Amino acid sequence: MNLNFGMHFAQLYQRDGLLALDSQFLQELSAAAPALAEQLAAARLNPEALAPKAESALLIEVGPYVEDFIARLFRIEAAVGKLAQSHHDLAPLYVIKRQFVQRNAAKKISPEEAAEFDGSALRSQLEALMGAAFDELGFALQVQVWLEDDVTYAEPLELAKRYCAWAFHTAAGQAAHRGDILFRAVHDVHPENLVPTSKQHQQDGYASFTIQPEHIRRRKGFALTDEGTDLRGALDQANYCILCHKQG
Repeated sequence: MNLNFGMHFAQLYQRDGLLALDSQFLQELSAAAPALAEQLAAARLNPEALAPKAESALLIEVGPYVEDFIARLFRIEAAVGKLAQSHHDLAPLYVIKRQFVQRNAAKKISPEEAAEFDGSALRSQLEALMGAAFDELGFALQVQVWLEDDVTYAEPLELAKRYCAWAFHTAAGQAAHRGDILFRAVHDVHPENLVPTSKQHQQDGYASFTIQPEHIRRRKGFALTDEGTDLRGALDQANYCILCHKQG
């Protein structure tokens, strides 16, 4: 493997090699962000003096420099840049989900009101305004544009708000966006109750439970019964985790 900075792969398994790599990183950090490099050096000299919250803030601030350094070490800057761009491309989804769908539409329009909306008609109107078939990322990008001049685009934003409320609150709306994350409501997850069950009877101090048939998934071979998620879904979960920790 052709590493950068004059390093050899075997050095990554040796203390002297890691010290040399660390020295190279500190030099690069000092050149790029002198004040941050001084903070890191001070924290290393006296880690006990750093409060947990300050330590976390320092690690977060140093993180991008570490990521860039590792990418250059393994000469994978292009691949890392491409992945970072894919994250940036999806960012409007999470911004609009939080700021417009949840804080605006879902809070200001009740489920009862949303149930009276004609979701199909609202969608057709929005597609006409957007000039394209409805796509959650395209919709999020369009709403961002409208929000930049909410006076001029007051009417389209009202349509968008009503559609978001319908998609967020109603069973029909959730079914129409089953594979999307923009209108997916967050909810508490209880590990002890991930699979819905029904209590059958209790005898001798023990209760028996039965899994509801619609929740039974037959496994064939060694394949998982859950297909997991893609980058869009993973970033949605990551953004939700960050939100919870900020509130905590």
